[in-house]
Amino acid sequence: MARQAEPDELLRNLYTAEGGRLYGYLLKKAGADLAQDIVQEAFTRLYVRLSRQADISNARAYLYQIARHLLYHESAFARRFAGSETLLENLAAEPATGDAAALGDRDVLAELQRAVGALGGKERELFEMRWHLGLTQVEIAVALKKSERQVRRDLEKLVARLRSELRDHGWQNANEALNN
Repeated sequence: MARQAEPDELLRNLYTAEGGRLYGYLLKKAGADLAQDIVQEAFTRLYVRLSRQADISNARAYLYQIARHLLYHESAFARRFAGSETLLENLAAEPATGDAAALGDRDVLAELQRAVGALGGKERELFEMRWHLGLTQVEIAVALKKSERQVRRDLEKLVARLRSELRDHGWQNANEALNN
């Protein structure tokens, strides 16, 4: 009877055989940064399952299934929050004076500042890191010692909270404004 490969050995062999192909597949679908994150997460999840003695008959198929699932969830996130960061960055910039549109922007900016002031300490820190200091999600992840995926989720929650704050204080177009 042949011995069953240890999870470390199986994973190493699978990474050597499929890591590049999986990355190439995801690169076409999601871009370099996200592809790298998904490959890492897929191999990590496979390793956890194998270490728990899970009965996986085809580790390669299971790996690709995990990667497709992660890609789908990241794509759904991107579609739902597309444009929100751009709007917040634009609102954080000081509008030009004397322009009628700038006066509207100032009202929005004042309301946004009030909403940010209502955030808790960790949320405010995240907001300042992203939109005041202009740090990328990767830089925030390193600074906070979190995964980039967790930072993305935290930003998603933050945008939802800001929308809610704006709606609660009479700005009925919060969803549209944060999506433009």
